Amino acid sequence: NSANKRKKTVVKNKKVYTTGWTMTSVNVRKGPSIDSDILETYSLNKKIRYAKHSKEWVEIKFKGKTAYMSKKYISKKKRTYREYDVPRTSGFKSYMSYKCITSTSSPQYKLQKDKAYTGKYGIRQVDGRFCVAIGSHFTSKIGTLFDLVLVNGIVIPCILSDQKSDKDTDSQNIITEHNGCLSEFIVDNDVLVKSAKQQGDISYCNRKWDSPVKSIRVYE
Repeated sequence: NSANKRKKTVVKNKKVYTTGWTMTSVNVRKGPSIDSDILETYSLNKKIRYAKHSKEWVEIKFKGKTAYMSKKYISKKKRTYREYDVPRTSGFKSYMSYKCITSTSSPQYKLQKDKAYTGKYGIRQVDGRFCVAIGSHFTSKIGTLFDLVLVNGIVIPCILSDQKSDKDTDSQNIITEHNGCLSEFIVDNDVLVKSAKQQGDISYCNRKWDSPVKSIRVYE
């Protein structure tokens, strides 16, 4: 009887792992706390196997050990997207200060106030994604997730944080006519990478970004 009880206990405590996908960029942490060390950051649509740890955290296997991830960023379905081909451009990527977003009732302003922070290179970010404005040809809903896919294969994860004005873009509302720019990054001018500020081009923030945009993936 005691042997049977031990067997039942083992079965009862066994972790049940489920397949899921990350809903955005998610930190893999050493412990179940936002104060715990970050081991790695998984990108959107990363397939994972996870088990319940608590109401807010799940356990995953990371390099043979147990690691933790916030449950609210995990979905049981892979996120779908529509991919748009874009006209070939020079690769120039402009920027604007987040302080230029001044209409307090706009979703752009609320995103900057409530969710965005100054992240890598001095660019504003939300959950690891870069705040960027693109033309209405792709989407007009502030907060929509999208990727800039570059000719060299690099993918820049973005979130729609402002909208290029239709009057400033071409007939398809894709490219800003006066400078040939496809994407406009939203930055904190006070801490923006010096070379990007000098050249007026966000491509100077990261050498791998010095490539034209090949397509844009807009997530549903």
